[in-house]
Amino acid sequence: MLLNTLRVSAGRVAASQALRTRAASAILATTPADRPAPTPLAVQPIMLMPTGAPSGPGASIIMRHYSSKKKAGGKGGKGGKDDNAPEVRIEDVIASTVTPSKQKISRTIEVFRTDLAQMRMGVANPAILESVTVDVKGMSMSLRNLCQVSVLNPQTLQLNVFDASMSEPIAEAIRGGGMGLNPSTEGNIIKVPVPRVTKEYRESLVKQIEKDSEHSKISIRNIRQAALRDLKKVESSLPKDSVKRVEKDIQKVIDDGIKEIDSMATQKTKALLNMEVRDK
Repeated sequence: MLLNTLRVSAGRVAASQALRTRAASAILATTPADRPAPTPLAVQPIMLMPTGAPSGPGASIIMRHYSSKKKAGGKGGKGGKDDNAPEVRIEDVIASTVTPSKQKISRTIEVFRTDLAQMRMGVANPAILESVTVDVKGMSMSLRNLCQVSVLNPQTLQLNVFDASMSEPIAEAIRGGGMGLNPSTEGNIIKVPVPRVTKEYRESLVKQIEKDSEHSKISIRNIRQAALRDLKKVESSLPKDSVKRVEKDIQKVIDDGIKEIDSMATQKTKALLNMEVRDK
């Protein structure tokens, strides 16, 4: 009985050793190319539970995400160019600042030129009547729509009225125009004597020119401020040299406009001071 038990145990040991030997041989015979690739480990997101948060199947899970943030202002820090800002072309900036400024200044100059032309200088000039309007059936109409104005002689204007019934209303409008004119009517013809200016009136005109020219120059400077405000809105999207260029262009049109106003005022004042005056 004991002998049989020992024989069985010896057989089991031999069988186990044989299995180990075959397994070792199989491992040594396997090449690296035959070995299966290792299974990559799945990276799980980090889930953080706040202190005191409920647990269990119905509990909410808070997942924290991290992202990098760029400092405002780009590489240069505060005040630098914003990389995320839309691209702005300098041509568009000039079109929205310099060009409108030129147009506004041109209109300001034309208004000043008209004011100078309408000043009574002691000689017959149809331009002095351009500001006169006449009430026609509740509508305000200019003289050009009611008559034709011409120069009869150096001291007299003549108006040929299209409708004779409007002669007297036109004459009344001229008398009330504040120019010191006293027209006479004869049918559809109106004659407007233009008296020579007095010394006092000439002095008042010189002061009026100074006042009007200064008002025009203030308007031009206000145009400059408006253009610079518009430039400021897109300044951060432009290189510094482009901003300087636009500022320089704006300043040039402003300087040219003020120079034109000063030139017209000087010429008109010189003409006034050289003209003959009459006694009171």
